[in-house]
Amino acid sequence: MIKINVKLDIANAKTALTELGVETEKSTRMILMALAMAAKKRIQQGLYSVLRLRTGWLRKHTYARKRSATHYAVAAPTFIAEILERGGTIRPKKGKYLTFLGDDGQIRRARQVTIPATHWFSRSIAGFEDSPEYKAAVQKGMDRAIRKFNEGQMK
Repeated sequence: MIKINVKLDIANAKTALTELGVETEKSTRMILMALAMAAKKRIQQGLYSVLRLRTGWLRKHTYARKRSATHYAVAAPTFIAEILERGGTIRPKKGKYLTFLGDDGQIRRARQVTIPATHWFSRSIAGFEDSPEYKAAVQKGMDRAIRKFNEGQMK
């Protein structure tokens, strides 16, 4: 899971929205949601640049999810993401052997397979806080909060 420190950016956005009279609790959620979605997109793009995955199961299952009112997380399924990020050994749950298709197209069997660390998650998100997408996500969340306020949905 990725942890991004956004307190300073949220504080600046809250101050600006408070001056406009927009409720800060709901606007904070909108900004955090926009940041989480931008981080998810960056990680999905990073899957291609680091692991060379154009499409695939892992890319489709990377998600941004609300954990609480002030906490959004960007993650991928632990059983595959952690082994790719940190490396490790895979052993079969049932039976004696793992069966898989080798690089040469032949079916292979092994008692265990060691996967090297690729650090795809951390390399994909590196520099996100300083990127234009980060600033655009904060602005997008603020714009959405202002629009909702003007429509009368946030009081």
